[in-house]
Amino acid sequence: KLPTHNNIVFEPIRQEQYVIAGSKTIVTTEFDNYTSEEDWESAEAWLLSQPWFAYTTDLAIIRKFWKKNFNKRPVIKPHCVIPDMNILLNSIKSNTALTVAADYLRDDDLKVLWQGRVFTESTLYLAYDQTKVTSDQVKLMQKLCR
Repeated sequence: KLPTHNNIVFEPIRQEQYVIAGSKTIVTTEFDNYTSEEDWESAEAWLLSQPWFAYTTDLAIIRKFWKKNFNKRPVIKPHCVIPDMNILLNSIKSNTALTVAADYLRDDDLKVLWQGRVFTESTLYLAYDQTKVTSDQVKLMQKLCR
């Protein structure tokens, strides 16, 4: 939900889709079988049995993904909370933990385990005070954010 403030403009700049990501070394054969058979209860149980790294203690991103795909809150106690997505993803590369992250942040050293049954998306916005920036500054930020 976007806040309303005088002179503040919110422009959508990107749709991000969330995925479950982990190290390329994670063996996912069992999980892949569950998802191909649409055995969602077993797929969820497998995911819950894995170690998780989170971006926040309230599991906001993970919770959003879980709610869309399992229609409930996740019962996850993260092994580690790292409030910097770049550091979190770099940490995942050398561990067997999982996380939920935006698909565009993932690099070739990470494996997408699952995009979910239902795509989980968010809109990213460029917010600025239109009385304090020039149109050239806004255009530059739009270009950098896309």
